[in-house]
Amino acid sequence: MTINNNDVKLFESQRLSDEEDGGGRVTGQEVIDGNVNNLFQDISRIDRTVGNVVLRKMFIGISTDNNDTYLGSHLIQTEPPKDKNVSVLLFNTDSQTDERIDARDRIKGYMVPSIRASWELVGDQLKGQRAFVGYQREELAILETGSKKRKSKKEQKNSKKRTPTFFQLRNL
Repeated sequence: MTINNNDVKLFESQRLSDEEDGGGRVTGQEVIDGNVNNLFQDISRIDRTVGNVVLRKMFIGISTDNNDTYLGSHLIQTEPPKDKNVSVLLFNTDSQTDERIDARDRIKGYMVPSIRASWELVGDQLKGQRAFVGYQREELAILETGSKKRKSKKEQKNSKKRTPTFFQLRNL
């Protein structure tokens, strides 16, 4: 027997909540496709007005009676949410036991600006670009492989609004 698309399932984590301990290990409880509020609650009027971040941990698994080898999987979002005020971010934490606070910190590592970089980018950076050119003073520490960076540039010459760009340095 083979493993079919219908055998690939989404499973809930132990705690589907927005508390710091939300998440945890996988359960045997399947997330049924098309069921309203099976992972997320309705969006309140206050959340719709001021915004909110809701995180849910789920797992991909195989539910079949045979012993066939499964050679891997992936998950993609093929359509945007129907509500234009909702955004989706899919990512893997490489942990079977982590909780909401760990996922939040992982997101913050990409999204929250921190110290100013000791280097400057040269020229425009294009979406999907795999290399960049920059410069810095010789005595300053060089970028570390694996480090995550956020750079921004002014959208227009006389504008104060800046557009951020996030990237991770994979090779130097």
